[in-house]
Formats: sequence, C-alpha cells, structure tokens
Amino acid sequence: MADPVLIKTAEEFAEDIRAQLAIETGIADTSMGSAIRSLSFGLGMELEHLGYQVFKAQLNGFLKRATGQALDDLGSDWGVVRREETKAVGEVTYTGSATVPVGALVSVPATSISDRIDFEVTQETVVASGSPNVPVQAVLEGSAGNVLGNTITQITTGISGLTAVTNASVTSGGQEQENDDVYRDRILAHIEGLSRGTPVSIVDGCLNFEIEQVVLQSDATAIQNFVEVSDLNLVSISDAGGTLAILDSAGNVAELVSYPPGSLDLSSSPHRITGLTRGVSPGPSATTHTNGSIIKEYVAAGEAAVVRSALLEESPGHVDVYIDSGSTSGTAAELVALVEKRLRGDGTARDPGYRPAGVTLNCYAAVRVQPTVEATVVGSANKAEVAAAVEEYLNNRKLGEDAPAYEIAAVISDYPGVENILSGTLVINGTAHDGTSSADVTTTTKQIIYSGVVTIS
Repeated sequence: MADPVLIKTAEEFAEDIRAQLAIETGIADTSMGSAIRSLSFGLGMELEHLGYQVFKAQLNGFLKRATGQALDDLGSDWGVVRREETKAVGEVTYTGSATVPVGALVSVPATSISDRIDFEVTQETVVASGSPNVPVQAVLEGSAGNVLGNTITQITTGISGLTAVTNASVTSGGQEQENDDVYRDRILAHIEGLSRGTPVSIVDGCLNFEIEQVVLQSDATAIQNFVEVSDLNLVSISDAGGTLAILDSAGNVAELVSYPPGSLDLSSSPHRITGLTRGVSPGPSATTHTNGSIIKEYVAAGEAAVVRSALLEESPGHVDVYIDSGSTSGTAAELVALVEKRLRGDGTARDPGYRPAGVTLNCYAAVRVQPTVEATVVGSANKAEVAAAVEEYLNNRKLGEDAPAYEIAAVISDYPGVENILSGTLVINGTAHDGTSSADVTTTTKQIIYSGVVTIS
C-alpha cells in the first residue's frame, strides 16, 4: 500500500511546476539561471519543506512513531505522563558527634575534569561515633548524582563536632527525563494492560506505580487522631492500613502517622483518615499541621519510590510478583508493601487493583545477584572510569536479564583508551572468561543483577 502522504523532492516539485507553466503559458525556458528555473526551484524547496512537516504530523498521530511533545500528548490521553528528571539518593556516614540538620551539604570534590557534585541531608539526624547513616539526595537532578562509593568526602556545610564524611555505597536513582523510547514502551504496556487481571496488566501496574497523595483540608493539632483531607475518591491510597508522611512547606517529612485497616472515611465532608497513631518511628514527634499540607504514602528518605523492573511467577490460584526500584542499595520494604496493596486493590472503582478474582498475590523485592569482575587492561584509559563503566552496565540489567561474559568484555575493551584485555585476566565471579558462556552471570525471574566489586588494573 502506498504511503498516504506523497513525498517529493524540491527538484521534483520544480520539474512539475515548470511543466505546468509550459502547458498554461507556453513558457518553457529551463536553461540554467533562467527566471522560470530559479522561481520554480525556490517554490519546490518550500513545498518540499511543507511536505516534510505534513509527513511528520502524520507520523506523530501514531503512538509507535510519535516523538517529543506529540508523544506527550498521546501519552496524556491514556493517563501516562512522561517521568521528569529525578535526583540520586543514598546515605553518608559522618565521623564525629553532632546533630546534622536538614539541608546540610556534603559533596564529591571538584577535580580538574569535573565540577563538584553536591548532596543535601534530607532528614535531621543525631550522629555519634560514625553512626547512624544519614540520608542524602543530590541537589541537582540527573544521572550525574549517581556516584561511586567513598567519593562523597567533603563536608561543604561545616558542623561543629564533625570532622569527616564518606559514602560506603554508591548513590543511585538519579536519571534524566524519560526518553521517547522508554516512555513509549510504558504507554504501550499501559494500554496492553488495561484489561487488568492478566500477567501483562500486573507488570504494568508495577511499572506505572506512583506514590499517591492528598492535601490537608483543615489545621490538625498534635493530639487529634484523624485528619481531614481532599477527595479520597481521586487516589488509590489503600484502605488496608499503612504509613503516611505529612510534609512541611519545604517538602520534608514533618511527621509520620500510621492508620489501621478501614480508616478511610469517604462519608464525611471533607473526607477523613481516622484512627491515626501519631509521630511513629523513625519520623519526628507529633506536631501541628496547617491546612494545605501534603500527605503522601511513605517511602523512607534515601530510597527510590518507583519500580524500574518487574516480573511475575504464576502457579494455580497464586501469583508472586518481583519488583526492583533501580536503587543499588536495595528495594525499600515500604515500596514493596505499597505496590502489593496497589496490585491487590479493594475491588472498588477508587482502588480496583490488578489481581484476578480467586487468586492470591504477593509482592517481593527482587533478589540481588552481585557478581565480582576483575581484569587487567593495556592502554591509557583511566582504570577507575573503566570500572565505573562495567558497574553501570551491570546496574542497568532488568529482572531476569543475564549479563553475558562477552558483553562485559566488550564494555571493557570498547572503553576509550583500552587497547586490549590481557589474556586470561577477565575473571567473573571467580571464573575466567574463555570465550564460552562459562563465566556468564545468569538469573531467574526473581533475580536481578547489580554490580559487586569491580577491579580493573
């Protein structure tokens, strides 16, 4: 079938214009430099550009071909919004004793080739003798905030009593705005999963999970056991009980509250969440809150709150769902619990769930497989940067996705400045790569690969 939009070049348009002029006027001067030739080619250029714009408009009407704003518009029609940039999160450990306030800065120091990378403390913490760990997030959005362990070594906001800082583990979760390909796949998965109750829809429910929130509709004292909130019919906050975070005006956790099953009162005006236990650990003590404060489902500071990858295992009458948040520190237990509640639902239009009738469903954090990699390379490449490239490759596997040894070898050998890998020195989990699959890192549907120790010498 011919393409419905006829694509012609500027010269083809010009030839058609000259031919029609010859028919209509008898003028057929097509010699180089003639006015007719120049005019017809100029018109042809404009018509070619116009045709290209029409062709683009046609493509942007189809989800599988649309890009940019057109894809955003199509996605919004299905209720799927492009995810914006996110900030990397992690934990640091101070040396010394003091109270670390929210907003205190620590940093990866600047070098001759990179700018300083700042992180801010997200929860006031009393530290003594290097404990406990303090949650931080990058000041700026994007993947630049995903840094290696033991690189946050600068105390940028000086605090009396603290002499040093470091991060034992990597920071993670920082990403650029969702690109067209990833966003399109998520829209298509959502559409395919709209029937609910199917394996595809359950995975879609995980990948499109979002933290729900409501707004306080009146002031709340420090002792009352209920809060009046905005329309609960518009959110899927579970009526099965859980923990909610009440935020202050800066978006930080002002208090954590727990609520038992059956606490959502949709008959009152405004709606209420009742039976609250105030000031639960590990949040601040109970306090007053003002009308307009945000209340949201709780995932601990420093933990990712989205699902990056999901798979399920089925047996008669039962489904086990395994999820991963993309955080190298592990998927938060609070996130697993929230996703499980969302998948189960309560059968109402407000919270329909994805679980088929007569089927039990449980949700688990994916099991981490953390292979060690070591290799000796020849060339001028920075060895730490090569190791970081291997870590990035391993940390971007999805649930059930293997890491073949030859791909790990390619990541190393293709890095700028690496001339070759010395024979027999690429060892993965204690097995030397010999060109076969013997050193491959393999997984099951409940496992996901993340980097262990990578040593490039």
